[in-house]
Amino acid sequence: MANLTLLDVAKLNGNDKTVGLIEENLAYAPELSVFPVIQKAGTSYYTVKRTGFPSVGFRGANEGITPSKSTYAKQLHECYVLAGAVNVDKAVATAYDGGMAELEMIEASGVAKSSVIYLGAQIWYGTDTKGFPGIKALVAKTDTLGHDAGGTTATTASSIYGVKFGVQDAALVFGNGTTLDLSPFADQQLFDSNGKAYAGRVANLTAWVGLQVGNANCVGRIANVTADSGKGCTDALLSAWLEKFPVGYRPDAIFMSRRSAGQLQRSRSVTIMNTSGGKVAGNVENIAPWPTSAFDIPIVVTDSIGNTDAIE
Repeated sequence: MANLTLLDVAKLNGNDKTVGLIEENLAYAPELSVFPVIQKAGTSYYTVKRTGFPSVGFRGANEGITPSKSTYAKQLHECYVLAGAVNVDKAVATAYDGGMAELEMIEASGVAKSSVIYLGAQIWYGTDTKGFPGIKALVAKTDTLGHDAGGTTATTASSIYGVKFGVQDAALVFGNGTTLDLSPFADQQLFDSNGKAYAGRVANLTAWVGLQVGNANCVGRIANVTADSGKGCTDALLSAWLEKFPVGYRPDAIFMSRRSAGQLQRSRSVTIMNTSGGKVAGNVENIAPWPTSAFDIPIVVTDSIGNTDAIE
C-alpha cells in the first residue's frame, strides 16, 4: 500500500489553498514528495516497538518448550511549531496591478516555498534546535548502518541517506490535525524599523511538525562523500553500504546531493553502439543517464543535502 505524502494529506483535509501552495513548491524540497506523513490530532504521541521476539525451536516427541513472549518499548514522538509570517503594506497591495488578492497569494507562495525548503533541510541536519533532530545526528559513520566514504578535504563533505518508510519506520508527523496552515490575510497595523505605524495585510503560517524514526534499522548514512579522488559516490560505494541493511529493512529511497548524483552518473560507463556494432557518430552523449535509481532503489536528488559538511 502506498504511503500518504504531505500533498496527499493536504488534499484529504480539503483545504484548496493549502493544496495549491504545497503543490507548487514541493519541487524545492523533493524529500517532502516521498516521505510519508502521519497526521495526529495532538502534538505528541507514543509508539510501541518490539525489542525482542519469543524464542522458538524444534523439540522432540513428548518434550516441552520454555514459554516466552515478545518484549516492547514505548517511544515518545513530539511535534514542533514551524512558523512564518507574511506582512504586506496595504497601500502597496491595493495599488498592485493584479489586485490585492493576487499580491497576497504571491507572498503566501513565498512563505510556503521558504517553509518546505527549511523543513527539507531540518529532516537531514536538524539545525534549528527548537525543531526535531535531524537524521544525520542519528546515524554516526561508525553505527551499524553508517559507512565512511573516506573523503578528507575539510568542509567539502556530503552525506548520502537511505530511508525505509512506514508507520513503524521513518515518517513525518503533522500534529494538531493540520499540515501547513496559512491563515487568511487580515488588516493589521504594522511598524517600520523606526517604530512608525502603517496599515498592513498580515497572514501567519503555522505547522506542528515532527520526524518519526521508529527504529535503528530504518535510516542509514554514508559520511565523508567528497570530491577527493576515489571518495565520491559510486555504485561500488552504495553496494558496500547497502549490504549492511538487515533483510526486511532495505531502503525505500536513497537521498543525495546534486554533486553526489553527478559523481554517480560519471562513474557509470556506457557505450552507445549502432546496429552494425560500431560507435554512433555525431552528438550522441557517451555518458550514462542522470541516475534515478541504484539497485532498484529510487534516488531522490535534493538541494536540502549540502556539500560543505565537516569531515567526520
